[in-house]
Amino acid sequence: LDDLEKFIVQVLYERRGAVKVSVLSDHGHNLVDTTWIDVEQTLADAGFRVTDKLRRPGDVFVEMDGLLTWFGVHTEQPEAVADALLAGRPELETVSYVVGRDVVVRNHEGAAVVSMDDQRRLTYRPDTADVLGYGDELSNQPMSRDEWFARTADHEFPDAPARLWDGFRRGTLNVPQVMVSVRDGYCAGIEWFQWFVTPRSTHGGLNQVNSAAFVMSMRGPIDGPLRSAEVMNAIQPGFIPPIVSGDRR
Repeated sequence: LDDLEKFIVQVLYERRGAVKVSVLSDHGHNLVDTTWIDVEQTLADAGFRVTDKLRRPGDVFVEMDGLLTWFGVHTEQPEAVADALLAGRPELETVSYVVGRDVVVRNHEGAAVVSMDDQRRLTYRPDTADVLGYGDELSNQPMSRDEWFARTADHEFPDAPARLWDGFRRGTLNVPQVMVSVRDGYCAGIEWFQWFVTPRSTHGGLNQVNSAAFVMSMRGPIDGPLRSAEVMNAIQPGFIPPIVSGDRR
């Protein structure tokens, strides 16, 4: 950020102030020393075949790029994959997958369920554990997306019911069948990345410290908190991004 500030000051000087700058981050940072874990080996040890394409039962593809505190697993056996990951990796924070229309979110203590009713209200229901720590105040209550966001923006797991629901339905291009968040202090991903960097947090994570990003703009005050989809309109109301590419395959 110090280097970025120098660059922005230079741009302002060269343009004689005729420019407005906005700066934002794409994720938060826990800023702790981070240890890599081998989740592919964990799945292999549990009897799955780690591959690049699902060809037969028992195949899994772990979707990772760089170093991550979130990763997805493509599989025809999501519950069995979740069982294996939770049994073999104490470093995992949550593991989620879809059962019927509901999203099941699990940790090492048990499971909870996120469901949507006909009025498109989301309900978080602890089953064998209060995985997200919402307590009686927020559990078993159908609420709109706006209510969930307003009431959990400062929670340890902000807006988690909507984020989990959308992640499996409309927020992901290539939807994995299992989504995993890793505890602070650990990461998954491509092993050799850690050979030339010393990770201190990285992309992903469902908890507050990994989710809360910042936005600053010279266009004027920004009222927050905001969902990521609301940021551009807050910076420049009515902004429509240009189409820079044709068909996206």
